[in-house]
Amino acid sequence: MATPQPISYPYFAAIEHVVYEYANLMCAGFYSIHGDASWRTNADDAFLLGYRKLGDFLMNDYPRKDDDILALDYLPAGTPRTWYLPTWEGWRPHMNKQLTHIAYARVTAPASGITRSGSHCLSKSSEWRGVSS
Repeated sequence: MATPQPISYPYFAAIEHVVYEYANLMCAGFYSIHGDASWRTNADDAFLLGYRKLGDFLMNDYPRKDDDILALDYLPAGTPRTWYLPTWEGWRPHMNKQLTHIAYARVTAPASGITRSGSHCLSKSSEWRGVSS
């Protein structure tokens, strides 16, 4: 069995950022469920964006894109990934168009569970303006 090696820079320094993203995801998930309806959609978007970032961290393989931090960076070289995120694999193809871009795919190919229908803030602001949906 290989002897564990100390984590070197920049890998050690990057752990802080991975932990931050995880904590942010957990907080957004909590407020997405328990938050006030007037801003819950903002928490939903924060949760989905955090889910996307951590999904990429956990599921992306080498060669890395740009300077992304990958979970594989913290495993011995050549160790295969042994985890699978089936929900992420289902959401991943739609995430860019539904979350990070204003694209026609939101209308022409909406993804189940990621659409903006029922947006709390949008429906509330429409009510305040007297606009019917």
